[in-house]
Amino acid sequence: MSVPVEDLTTEDVIKHIVGCKALPSLPSVAMQILELTRDQSATSADIAQCVELDQALSGKILKTINSSFYGLTTPCPTISRAINYLGMNTVRSLVLGFSLVDSFGHPEGAEGFDLVAHWRRAMYGAVAARLISAQIPSCDGDEAFIAAMLRDVGSLAATIAIGETYTALFVETEGIHNTLGRMETEEYGANHTRFGAELAARWKIPDPLVEAIAHHHDSPDHAPGSPLVRSVYFASLAADAMSENSKEATSSLARLRRLSSSWFSMDEAELNSFLEELKQSGGELARLFNIDTGSPPDIDGILDAAEEQKLQLQIAQEREAQELRESNSELAKQRFTDGLTGVQNRAAFDEALARAYREAEEDGRSLTIAFSDADKFKTLNDTHGHQAGDAVLIELASRMKSAVGDSGRVFRYGGEEFAFLCQDLSIGESVHMAERVRELIAATPFSLEGLADTPDEIPVTLSIGVAVYNEETRDQFADAEAILKCADDAVYTAKESGRNQTCLFDAEAHSTPATPPTTAEGKLRVLVVDDDPLLLKLLSTSFEATGLAEVRTVKTVAEAVKLLHFPTGDEAYIPHLVVTDLNMPAHSGVKLVRFMRATKALMTVPVLVLSGSDQDKDVRECLRAGANAYVPKSAFSADPRAAAIKVLDFWAIAAQAAA
Repeated sequence: MSVPVEDLTTEDVIKHIVGCKALPSLPSVAMQILELTRDQSATSADIAQCVELDQALSGKILKTINSSFYGLTTPCPTISRAINYLGMNTVRSLVLGFSLVDSFGHPEGAEGFDLVAHWRRAMYGAVAARLISAQIPSCDGDEAFIAAMLRDVGSLAATIAIGETYTALFVETEGIHNTLGRMETEEYGANHTRFGAELAARWKIPDPLVEAIAHHHDSPDHAPGSPLVRSVYFASLAADAMSENSKEATSSLARLRRLSSSWFSMDEAELNSFLEELKQSGGELARLFNIDTGSPPDIDGILDAAEEQKLQLQIAQEREAQELRESNSELAKQRFTDGLTGVQNRAAFDEALARAYREAEEDGRSLTIAFSDADKFKTLNDTHGHQAGDAVLIELASRMKSAVGDSGRVFRYGGEEFAFLCQDLSIGESVHMAERVRELIAATPFSLEGLADTPDEIPVTLSIGVAVYNEETRDQFADAEAILKCADDAVYTAKESGRNQTCLFDAEAHSTPATPPTTAEGKLRVLVVDDDPLLLKLLSTSFEATGLAEVRTVKTVAEAVKLLHFPTGDEAYIPHLVVTDLNMPAHSGVKLVRFMRATKALMTVPVLVLSGSDQDKDVRECLRAGANAYVPKSAFSADPRAAAIKVLDFWAIAAQAAA
């Protein structure tokens, strides 16, 4: 039966799915276990007693714990002993896992939905998350295990609640799970990550697991602050690489290779070993859970197909390189080169954008478009003449090429508008590159010597808009033209915000300034918050000694909030960087971080938390609140000025990490 949802709002669609009475519910023992694990007074004996009341479930858990999957050297005879051996989280994850399979293994109303593919992703994803969590600090392997197993429950729920129209949408993906989220969002305004997170929250699943479910398709640029999200995202790619759909497996493996290298420094041999272990353990887990996951993954076939694709890409790249060499004739050069500035022109930009977007779609590469406009250029032309304008454009192009360097390519889009096209840059790196261009333009006046009736030099500034298309933002852009338009919109925001700024397009807040303007002296505004007068003086002196910063100091979080908490007006103070102590009287630095992340004008300002504590819980609390880094106070003791320089260099890269 199909339920019409076409006329419902997104929120109503979510309520319909999560509240559907046809959805199976978790068994009572699973709900009781969740309640007990939230109860700080509950003991391991309470957990064991609850599980042992369900003899069938106890038997399944003990069978799993005594299997080679956990590799115990001594058999475990009871649930109580299992908790002592492996911990409460392990038993909880198995209870939830078996409960999920028992409830949703073969649900009514899921006809047409590929249950085999779903459980294949669930089982291999759970194992992959458990394996990779060992390489991620502060990531609990059992939490990663169950979060990965639960991550696609929203798809099952939508199938049951919506019916045929959702199944038809699922069929349109042709078995490529990575495209499902985009199609769901287009149809319903939200996708299975949101459906699953809402359902998990309703079951009172712990918040960190709900967050991992909600973001398992989002590439976490801020992953160091979200270890569970990072493990589940990586596990999703690994599970896709185990797919029976060769196209999905090959594409996912290519992305997995890049991430395993950049995140965990795995070489080819180590990744292949990881995949073999995943194959063996994933198959064993499916047998223990008595769930059909299809034929075993053909690791050799997947690797061969990936190598073939890699070879084809190399051939295609060589073909393009050859075509480019052949196009270096004078006629081709004239076609793609701007006659005035010598950089590539609009035609070259259009071709480069189409090619870069295709690579972003097919190979998962990121794509950055930075669009720039010379501030008040018409006034310059009207006041000093077109010869002066041309001289400025020529120098603009030269400085831009110098600043962009090997990070990308510079194009004259038209008039005083220039564009930079870059690949494989993160959001932070993209903003840093644009800021490097802007600062080089503004740093030195432009020479007009030799031109009649003009001053010897004039100041020139740029307003720059940046849009980044990557795993995290791909749902925000329908096509290449949409990315370009958003970068252009961000330029207008930069101009409206006072010019001489870089703005990053953000889908929720539209375009927000990437960094506030510098002071009149070109220095960075740094706010230091610390209740220790000696350390406050040391930090203030260290930053000012670099010659790069203008420092303000306050002794309490309340003073900092009062300074930053402005509605409108000339008294507004927006720092480039905030450095705060963690432990202070009345309020901790975490409260200041949360205040800033909840304030639109401050949410992208980098925050560094200083502390003498090295407790993992303190680090996690700060990063989860939205801090960009957690720095030990000892880092400033040996060479305070050198540490201050490193910190000031940090803000430009990290300015958008919280976005």
